[in-house]
Amino acid sequence: MLAYAYFPVGLEDIQSSIFFHDLRDGQVVDFGSIRISCHYSFHPGPTLCFKIEMNKKKVGYVTDNEFLMGNQCPFRTVEKKEALFTPYESLLTFLSDCDLLIHEAQYMDEEYQERIGWGHSSLTNASLLVKKTGIKKWIVTHHDPRHTVNIVTGK
Repeated sequence: MLAYAYFPVGLEDIQSSIFFHDLRDGQVVDFGSIRISCHYSFHPGPTLCFKIEMNKKKVGYVTDNEFLMGNQCPFRTVEKKEALFTPYESLLTFLSDCDLLIHEAQYMDEEYQERIGWGHSSLTNASLLVKKTGIKKWIVTHHDPRHTVNIVTGK
C-alpha cells in the first residue's frame, strides 16, 4: 500500500473537490460542528499542533514537539522547577482543557541526551507536559524508526 507506485497519492489521482486552508498559530477553522484550533509546537521547523473540538469534547494532537528542550533531570526534580515551564506556558494553556491528548514521546530518557534539539520529546518530558496540563488521557505516539525493540514490552 505504501509502495512508491501508490503513495503518496497525487492530488490529480483524487477524484474529489479539495479545498486548502492556510493554517497559522492562533487560527481557528470550523468544519460544520468540528472546530480546529492551531498553536505552534516546539520543533526546528514551523510546526503546528491542533485542538479538535466536537460534541463538547476536545482532543489535542501534537506529533512534533520538544517539550522542555534539553531537560534531562528526573521527573520529580523538574516538576519543582517552575521556571523551566515558563517558555511553554502558552502551549500548556492551549492544551489544558483537552479531554484527550495525542502527543509524542519519541525518545527514552537515555536516548534523548544525544538528540536534544531534534524537535521530539523524551518520555519524561512528555509525561511532565501531560501532568502540567491536567489531561487525564494520553495516547503516546511517534517513534524513532531506529528502534528495534518495543520500548513498552522490551521485546
